Amino acid sequence: MSRSTLPASLFDGFRLACLEKHLHLRQIHVYLEGYEPLMHAFLEPTRENIYSGSKTFTSVAVGMAVDEGRFSLEDHVLDFFPEMRAIAAPGMAKIRLVDLLHMRSGKGRSLFHYPEDPGQHPDYLEDFFRRPLKHEVNTVFRYCNYNSYLLGRTIEKVSGQNLRDYLDERLFQPLRIANVHWNLCPCGHPLAATGLYLKTEEFARFARFLLQEGVWQDKRLLSADYIREMHEDLVPTAEDFEEEECQQGYGYQVWKCTHKNSWRADGLYGQFALIYPDERVAITLTAREELAPYEIIACVNREILPRLS
Repeated sequence: MSRSTLPASLFDGFRLACLEKHLHLRQIHVYLEGYEPLMHAFLEPTRENIYSGSKTFTSVAVGMAVDEGRFSLEDHVLDFFPEMRAIAAPGMAKIRLVDLLHMRSGKGRSLFHYPEDPGQHPDYLEDFFRRPLKHEVNTVFRYCNYNSYLLGRTIEKVSGQNLRDYLDERLFQPLRIANVHWNLCPCGHPLAATGLYLKTEEFARFARFLLQEGVWQDKRLLSADYIREMHEDLVPTAEDFEEEECQQGYGYQVWKCTHKNSWRADGLYGQFALIYPDERVAITLTAREELAPYEIIACVNREILPRLS
């Protein structure tokens, strides 16, 4: 059965708004349930780093492992790495998987530390457990890449597959995402928090999978309960960010948005998978916007969403 098509004019107001605000877009992809997807390219399509959009893929892997009975979100992370007990800083034994998902591990805000000497190979796993906590576990939100990395390493520990390989047969292959590149840490493990390279249309298929609550082409890949928990089990973020779009709360490696009931995967410089459950819409954007990435979301909400109702 054929589906209706969206008019190319859907993007007219959005393109003009982006031009007026000097926003640097790569591509935009719109999916409205019941319609063929519509895409517009500002630049030649290539695979790009989706940065922290990678974290949402890591969260999906966690949900799949929960579905498979490999662990519970209430399990304590240190229990999976008994070899780290001897060096673990005080409080580490309290950190649960859900605390990593929520960015409430007690770690301070942090990106990854890269060695100045190329011959050095710091173990991010050891680094995580050895460094002292800055806060009590499960008390404050602090955005930290090491939390996501630990989730990836835990997946590897319980499955025997690194994060990329674990997702390959469970997610990438069904979504027709082939030859996936995911940047590695110095010890050879996927970074999990960042470094996943995708084309916009590949990222968009993932967004549609999220909108459909874990179903792809009539096959369930992830439980609907976990997808709902991803964006409904929120922790407050307002004190950690000034940007309004980042003050609405944080779920399982996803952000709540200002638009009612919407949520997103969010990567640096404007890599967004925007999920609008009420409107049955998923809008995916890739960009290189260093100054005002969240103005892109505002333009979507003003110029595109009203035309889809």
